[in-house]
Amino acid sequence: MVGYFFTLQLPEKISILLTKGSELQFIYVNKLTEVANSQKIFVQDARIKFKKKQHSLAVCLQPIFLLADWTLLVQFFETWIAQGATKFYAYMHSAVPEVDKLLKMYENDPNIAIERIDWAPLPTYDPSASRDPNNRLYRTEAITAINDCVLKARSIAKYVVSSDLDEIIVPLKTTSLLTLLDEFTKKHRNIAAMIIRSSYAYWQVIITPRKLLSFWIIFDYLKILNYIDIIQTDCKFKLQSGFFF
Repeated sequence: MVGYFFTLQLPEKISILLTKGSELQFIYVNKLTEVANSQKIFVQDARIKFKKKQHSLAVCLQPIFLLADWTLLVQFFETWIAQGATKFYAYMHSAVPEVDKLLKMYENDPNIAIERIDWAPLPTYDPSASRDPNNRLYRTEAITAINDCVLKARSIAKYVVSSDLDEIIVPLKTTSLLTLLDEFTKKHRNIAAMIIRSSYAYWQVIITPRKLLSFWIIFDYLKILNYIDIIQTDCKFKLQSGFFF
């Protein structure tokens, strides 16, 4: 099962209201064969608003599910904050209480804005494996969450990045990802999207807090690995997640 996006023709009365700038909180929809069985749908206006963006860089975090390692959140937020991100969309499916508490700490940070989106499992009246619709979802519908996040963020942020918890984008020749994006869009003004190459990387174990701080800011300890050399490396600590370059 995958998510669906569709277009429709709105009734004239609703179209007139939207054209005048009115905001609708929800609408009711029904099938032609079941007019009496209407369903309430909350409406979010995703039309681009031509005004100055509130944020320069936003990050769409893919759905968090069955997460117990709260330290991944620290790595995720601190890395992206160092890259210039100030807006985060967190799609929450399932996690331990420690993850929720740590996320609340970052939500209280006045320098960033975090928006939680409830990405709970689909309701089912029959818990059997053959009838549970959640068993037909692929990785909690991550692709649908990404599309939803882009629609939410496109009027809020200048740049929007889709990332998982263990993915880090590291510019090799500029101070930050935000600087790199600004430089690139100045050269290519008609660009709409960018795909960044993925590679494996590892770093040495860092003991002192001073070295840890310098690592997160300038990535002194980062080493790029070729796919052939991943198994042959003798480093004490090896990151098995995807780094983007």
